[in-house]
Amino acid sequence: MKITKLGNGRWRIDGYAKGKRIRQLFETRERAEISARQMEMESFHHRHGIKELDAHQLAVATKVFSLLPEGADLIDICHQWLARRKISNECEFEHAIFLFRSDLIRRNKRQRYIDALHKTLTKFMRHFGDPARTRLLSNFSRIDVHQFLNSAIKQTPINRSNHIRDLSVFFAWAKKEEMISENPVESIERPTVDRKEVECLSFAQCQAMLTNTQGADRAYAAIGMFAGIRPEEICRMNWSMVDLDHSRIRIPATVTKTRVGRTIELEPNAVAWLRTVYQEGEPVFAGDSSCLIGRLKLAARMERWPQDVLRHTYCSYHVTKFQDAARTALFLHSREGTESLYRHYFKDQLIEDATKFWALCP
Repeated sequence: MKITKLGNGRWRIDGYAKGKRIRQLFETRERAEISARQMEMESFHHRHGIKELDAHQLAVATKVFSLLPEGADLIDICHQWLARRKISNECEFEHAIFLFRSDLIRRNKRQRYIDALHKTLTKFMRHFGDPARTRLLSNFSRIDVHQFLNSAIKQTPINRSNHIRDLSVFFAWAKKEEMISENPVESIERPTVDRKEVECLSFAQCQAMLTNTQGADRAYAAIGMFAGIRPEEICRMNWSMVDLDHSRIRIPATVTKTRVGRTIELEPNAVAWLRTVYQEGEPVFAGDSSCLIGRLKLAARMERWPQDVLRHTYCSYHVTKFQDAARTALFLHSREGTESLYRHYFKDQLIEDATKFWALCP
């Protein structure tokens, strides 16, 4: 609106309101400005289809603004609320977990991976109590995720990172299935995790573990420390994959974590240990896995069992003895580059032990 002072001391408004030309005269500038603001507001409401609020709606709006923090955008909040209501497959949380697990099975994911995700989701659901079982998945917000991460899990960077990863996988799947409109974990950053120094068995512990075990337990220990094969892969192996005559192990894609087959060349002492427990056509490990780690710790006289210690023992002693990180990485199918593998696993203080390790025979 344009306000103009006329020669007779009066004031004129020129402009458009609700699509019509407006020209009005006023005795004072103050009255002209008040009328101009009112007409601009009416024109804004007309353009955006905004209707006047009745007394009840005005009271509700006043209450809403009193609840919101300063600077909050009510329109943005309303859009987010409406977006959550536009999803086509609303689902209760417990049922969504069941559907997610079923989908992972159909997609042929490893059982260990499925169980790990299910454990995280069950912990998340239990944190919010029994009502969470029937709570709609779309009603879980970023605030809920933060509350869980800050109060329901062990507060270490690696643990927090793993829980964020698992929840993000689940909610990303739910978004794809149109159970939710947005992933509440998507904008939550994972913490930086400091890499711990690799722990491996001493030569004395390796010798004690192999000497004080037999049968399936010795097979498990020998294949882990002399071939670097992952624990879950060992449990899926059978002896037909172990070719002692040609000093190698061939693991098919159906067994490996990476779903890519690989061949590991065995040193003479590894072959000698495996001959003491070889059983043609049988599973490599068919023993009692529930107390396996306890039995191996007892055999090696260990107080604690570092994660993946047998595989790390192989990596450290192989790189330290042969100083060929590319060859070690080939046997491991490691995603780390050879430079990184050499940097993390080569230990000059282990040179003497590494020499004795690859000469250790039954």
